[in-house]
This record gives sequence, structure tokens and C-alpha cells, in this order.
Amino acid sequence: YELPLLEHSLNTQLHGQHLAKHVINKLVPKHMKDAAPKKALVLSFHGWTGGGKTFVSEILAKNLFRRYDETGKSNFVRRMSCTEFNTNDKYLMAQWIRGNVTNAVKKCDRSLIIFDEMEVLVPGVIDAIKPFIDYSPVIDSIDYRKSIFIFLSNTGGTAITKATYEYHLSGRERTDLTMKDLEPLISSGAYNEEGGLYKSDIIEKNLIDAFVPFLPLEKKHIKLCIYDYLILHCNKSTPLVDPGEEFIRKVSDELEYFPPDTKLYSKTGCKRVGNKVDVEMEV
Repeated sequence: YELPLLEHSLNTQLHGQHLAKHVINKLVPKHMKDAAPKKALVLSFHGWTGGGKTFVSEILAKNLFRRYDETGKSNFVRRMSCTEFNTNDKYLMAQWIRGNVTNAVKKCDRSLIIFDEMEVLVPGVIDAIKPFIDYSPVIDSIDYRKSIFIFLSNTGGTAITKATYEYHLSGRERTDLTMKDLEPLISSGAYNEEGGLYKSDIIEKNLIDAFVPFLPLEKKHIKLCIYDYLILHCNKSTPLVDPGEEFIRKVSDELEYFPPDTKLYSKTGCKRVGNKVDVEMEV
């Protein structure tokens, strides 16, 4: 794994998310360098769509596992979308999750396990992994303590946005927002809002190491996403010259913003940037 590159990737590719950068740059390297951690590292990413939750999980996978960076696949990265389940049987879902986690960690004790769209998971099912993320030394000859578990969820997104906007209205910089300001709101939202972490044992037992807020993105952040997309996917080495600042402004204006009076935040974050750029490039 490439820990210096992880920090560089987050600092240069992730926009508008100072808290996520801070938490991940602190906790992930610390966990990876620890030869005998007391428990698995568990991070829960929260925020509305397009803020960078999935993007950051990809950055982690690429920097922790070279094969994933080269091919987009690795036996040591297991991403489970909670929309995959074709049953409402909680027992079967729990068994499937436990089996996938066990198989991954059996192959590599430094596995990265990602649960996407946690908000649609049937409440109670995620507690199936509680023994794996608890302070348990070894379970059935498998040591889970070196692994990293990440939950991605939209829950708490409304509270994060409300707090961020109130901060803005008070005249303060969003970069002055702290984990102390937001983490209690997120953990409460995750525990009380309908979704995969609703009334979960893993929250009650404090097994999630950090609830990481992904803030709503402003137009200046959208422009940075457009800039990056032009370099990475459109072979534009100097986007401010070709296709130019006016092009970037035009694409950013194509997205919808809220609230109605200030239009400060993008409704879809950077999620639709690629499609908007591609359409404008063809016009």
C-alpha cells in the first residue's frame, strides 16, 4: 500500500471535504501501520449524493491495493451494494454478508470491506458483522482486526446540510466546521433514521470509529470537479485555456443548485459533472 500517495490523492482530488480528508488521513495510515490493532477500523461516510463518499472509497482501494489501482479489481477489496439483496429474509441477508466478509478477510487480513447504500439495508442486518468489528482477537481462526470497514449512507445528509448552511449564514467559513460540530448530528441521524444503521448494536456499542461528514458542494467545488474531469477523461492538459474558463462556468451553470434564494449548493454534488461535460464537448 502507498500511504503517502493516499494523502496526496485525497488532498488533490477531493474537493470541499476538509473533514473527510482530515479524518481519513489520520485514521487510515495509523491503522495500516499498526502491526497489532485492537479492532478493525470502521468508518461511516454520510452525506447527500455526489459529495464524494463513493469517490473516496475508490481512492482508498486504489492506494491500499496496487492491483485494484491497475485493474479496478482486487480479491482484497469487497464492495457490497445493499441494493444487491434479492430477498427480504434478514437471516439470509445476514448470512450472505458474513460469508462475504469472512471470505475476504481469510484471503487477506488487511482487506477493505465497503457497504454501499446503507440507507436501503433492512435494519438489524448489519449487526451480523458485529463480532468482526468488535474487540475480538480471533474468530474461527480468522483475525479481523487489521481490516477496514466502510459504510456509505445518505442518512444524516439533511442535518449536515442544515448545519453547514447555518454556519454559512452566520458568516463563518465552512473550513472552520469541526467534527465536534457535526459528528453528534450524524451518529444520531444514523441511529434514528430509517436505514441500515437504525437502532443498531454496532452504534450502541460504539464500534464505529468515526462518522465522517461529506458536506454539500458549492459551485466553486463543482468547477474544480469539471477541471479534473477535463484532464482525466478529455485529454485536456490546460482546461483553463482549452476549453477555457467560460466552458467550465457554462457546465457548472447546467447543474441545479439550492436553496432557491442563494443557490449555494449543488443538488447532485459532482455526480453529473461527467455527463454534462461530455454533452457540452459534443455541441
